[in-house]
Amino acid sequence: EEGLVNPKNMVQIGIRGPLAGGDDEDFAKKHHIQVITVDDIRIQGLEKFLTQLPEFPEGPTYISYDVDCLDPAFAPGTGTPVVGGLSTYETQRIFRALKIKQLVGADIVEFSPPFDQSDITALAAVDAMFELLHLM
Repeated sequence: EEGLVNPKNMVQIGIRGPLAGGDDEDFAKKHHIQVITVDDIRIQGLEKFLTQLPEFPEGPTYISYDVDCLDPAFAPGTGTPVVGGLSTYETQRIFRALKIKQLVGADIVEFSPPFDQSDITALAAVDAMFELLHLM
């Protein structure tokens, strides 16, 4: 049975940090959602990882970009800052390497202006928006 999102066409990139519970990964495993952690990216190196990104050649594609995948050094203005995240540079490179035939929309979530005293998270979010617009 297929819901709003077909898990076979879903990938999560940039997951990191401690798990809140032993069953945190169960949902992704049960629904066959591909999860790529920061360790998966960093251990093999960014260049190699970029060549392994899945392609989205068919049908409408939607991207939901969660700012808290970034390390708090690059995005302190989020509700759940966790160290060890991606850099803004790595994120730019990932966006630029995506092969999407029909991007129909995108959103940017987890940006919290009250927690962003320096506006650095706002810059990261605007840059992500810029990269996403170039995919459309």
